[in-house]
Amino acid sequence: MTPEDATGAKRQAEVTAELARTRDLSGGPEPAVDLLLQAVEARATDIHFDPNQDYVDVRLRIDGRLDPFGRLDHKAALAVLSQFKLMADLDIAE
Repeated sequence: MTPEDATGAKRQAEVTAELARTRDLSGGPEPAVDLLLQAVEARATDIHFDPNQDYVDVRLRIDGRLDPFGRLDHKAALAVLSQFKLMADLDIAE
């Protein structure tokens, strides 16, 4: 294993450990921007929202795997999705 591989493996282990902690993503004035920044920092390629009866689980795809990232209540999840739609110039009514 090269030193670069060891460093990459160590960083991936740190990111995975951090992502395993459940987060409340609804804090802050712009939760969508915060979520995007955290996803970029974690090297995520996708953000998945999985609605449940009481909350919405947020998962990130990192290196081909979906890792748990946090949890939003339904109201906060709708706000985040609306912010994403506004950033992408999509119709927020859909």
